[in-house]
Amino acid sequence: MLNRYEWKDTIDFIVNPEDDYYLSFFTRKWTREMTEKVFPQRSFSTEIRHLLRALLHFMKIKMESKFNRHSPLSMEEYMKLKNL
Repeated sequence: MLNRYEWKDTIDFIVNPEDDYYLSFFTRKWTREMTEKVFPQRSFSTEIRHLLRALLHFMKIKMESKFNRHSPLSMEEYMKLKNL
């Protein structure tokens, strides 16, 4: 599972929460509602779409690596490229 958190400028976070709602996430066994708050449920079609997109991405990377093989650069070639 991949979790992403996007932000701009600052990130809001709580250390040692005193509010019972936030404290419950750290001190109690998670309920289904708590889990869905952090990890919203997706529909079956959305899951399939994400799966297919990931498989296509994997196949693309494999095909590119198979057909775009380059021979290693010599030190002279590398230095020429570096000086461009």
